[in-house]
Order: sequence, then structure tokens, then C-alpha cells
Amino acid sequence: MELVVAIKNEDGTINPHYTQTYSEWINGNRKMEIVKFLYAENLLKILMDDLGYIQLNEKGILGLKYFVEQNSFKTAIRLLGNIAEAIIVNRCNNCKEVNRKWATIARKGKKKVRKLDKYLAIGTGLKTTKDRYPTKYDTTNPQRDIIWINTEKGKEELLQINENSVSGISAGLQIKVSTSGINYILDDLKSQRYEVPMVYFGLNDDFDEVAHYLYKNNTQLEIGRDFINVKAFDIDAYEELKSYTPLIIGLINNTIKIDDLFNEKILEHPIIKSALTKVGFQSTVSENNIIMTSNQIYFS
Repeated sequence: MELVVAIKNEDGTINPHYTQTYSEWINGNRKMEIVKFLYAENLLKILMDDLGYIQLNEKGILGLKYFVEQNSFKTAIRLLGNIAEAIIVNRCNNCKEVNRKWATIARKGKKKVRKLDKYLAIGTGLKTTKDRYPTKYDTTNPQRDIIWINTEKGKEELLQINENSVSGISAGLQIKVSTSGINYILDDLKSQRYEVPMVYFGLNDDFDEVAHYLYKNNTQLEIGRDFINVKAFDIDAYEELKSYTPLIIGLINNTIKIDDLFNEKILEHPIIKSALTKVGFQSTVSENNIIMTSNQIYFS
């Protein structure tokens, strides 16, 4: 017997195209068919709504508008960092308990308190922040990727606390994504570059390696307060980003096209509907498969 990750059909049977061993799912390359089924819709919404990186031009062409470096993997990791910011913000805004947890970490508090429910998480580099709270939008903010604002009091920012008193320093989170924390984030941690907690998405599960170095070398950083393992505090956020990884790498390398991620629900998104209208697409759903036909296909 073997433990597997699988998706059931509506009649309760297991679809053989959507199965993978649990060990491969956790430790290896996640099966693309399962990842698309579970996460493609959310990823498209993040890329379109939160980041504005999928855009429609006057010809109806949908494209990923993102600067691609010569090193495509480095580009993918940079984009995943933007996505990680959006994941935490969305999770905070969709769940009171998640918001309390991350806001508590951001203010370096010890207890989750109700007054945090008044504060809204926003990403300083997200398109949604630019549209709704333009004075808080700052893609060059060197310290904070996520902050919390009290929308009832003129968008005042949540502040850190210092020994149970308010410090006057804006609370926030610095988000980092990497496959090699020792090479990417260790110097910033050693120099204590950030005055807010660093939240680390270690795609190769290397948080402990970095934390051990910090402990061994007697740095003043407190693990779990100044340096946060997202996997320990919010496993769902970590799993979501990790599952996006092969999709993002595929989009950057052009082995996956944007329309490969479509499902029935995403076809109702305003940007997608506009694209389909401009190019004369017709779509139908047959046995869980989306069939799209057109004389001209402009997706890229």
C-alpha cells in the first residue's frame, strides 16, 4: 500500500491522471495536472488582480508583463516573491484568525488581541494597494512588503510594541522566497538590515539551516520573532506558493501558456471575458474539459 495525493471524479472514482505519491508531492516535482486543477485559478487571479502582470492589449492578446532576466529561474523566484506577498495579504483579508496571527507577528507582540481586527493587511507593492490606497503604495519600500492600516482612522498604520508599549515604529513584514537561504538572505539577517520580521518561504525547506547558523554565531536575532518560518506559522500559505512554483517557471520559460491555466470559473473573469470577446472565442464545457474554438488565437 502507498499513500497518494489524488483528485476524485464526481462519481467518487479516482482519476488516474490526477494521482501522485505523497512522497513525490512533498519532496519532488509536483504533478502539473494536479497543480493546475488545484491552484491555477487562484494564481491567475493573483497575477491579474493583485499584481497586474497579466494584461490585455488592444489586439486582445493576453500576456505576462514581467521583466525577464537572462537567468529565467532567478526571474521566477523574484516573481514568486511578489506572489508570496499577495498570498499572505489575501489570507489575512479572508480570515480573521490568520490576520490576527500575522499582525501579531508584524507588531512583535506576544498575544493575539481583538483590536487587530480593525486593521487591514495591504501589500506595499500590490496593484490592489495602488488602486485603493495610493498613498501606501511604494514599490521601493526597503523595509516593509506588508503593512496593516486602520481604515476607520484615516488609514493610520499598525505600530510595533516594545515591552508591552507602543514603539512608534510601523509594524510590517519583509517577505523572502528562495531555494538557498544561506546564499540569499543570510547577509541581510546578520547585518540586521530590517526593523520588521523577515518571513521566509524556503522552497527547499532550508529554514533550519539558516536558523542554525544564526544561533551558532550568536546573532541577536530571535528565531520565531525576527526570523519567521512561514511553514511553521502558516502551512497553507507555504503549500500554495510551493505549488505555484512549477506554473511560474513554466510561464517564464514559455513551456506553459496563460490559456493552459484556464478553467470554467476563470473564464468569467472580466479580463478573460474581454479577451475572448475580442478574438471571437467560444467556449464550452464537456466532461470537465474546456473546449475553446476560434478562427484566430492570439493568446501568448
